[in-house]
Amino acid sequence: MKYRKGRVQILLLLSLLPWAQICFGQKLEIECATEETKAIYANILKSDQQLRSQIPSLNKKDLSEIRDQLLASDLQNQKILDELVKKCGWPDSDNFFNSSLEAAFLIVHHASYEYQTKYAALLKKSFDNGKIPKEVFELFEQRYSRGNNFLPVNN
Repeated sequence: MKYRKGRVQILLLLSLLPWAQICFGQKLEIECATEETKAIYANILKSDQQLRSQIPSLNKKDLSEIRDQLLASDLQNQKILDELVKKCGWPDSDNFFNSSLEAAFLIVHHASYEYQTKYAALLKKSFDNGKIPKEVFELFEQRYSRGNNFLPVNN
């Protein structure tokens, strides 16, 4: 089944140093604004989208089974984002909707309402500064305004 392959790939991603550090409660040991930081954002973006890309082709049983994996992956990505933001700040300092900001956006977008609230002002500031496209920010606003009372298995 496709979702099992995704689980194995996520476990491999989690074995990378930054994930291992965060999983075991260690501080993220990186230098900010480096290729390493960009690679971490690229990995959390890939992790966020990997299981979600399989959702349209899953039957109800497989979708039910993948839900727990998706929630675990989301929580892990949130921990990584929290550490990155704490150490390096919000990733909107360079190009328009760069891949690091895209990753941060999607992690927040797919999170619980409580987690979204934590970063809503930073997303708004990025949007106001022209770093996030209007149609992308509107997706977040729609989800956030509903209170996000649903499981994050779509989008």
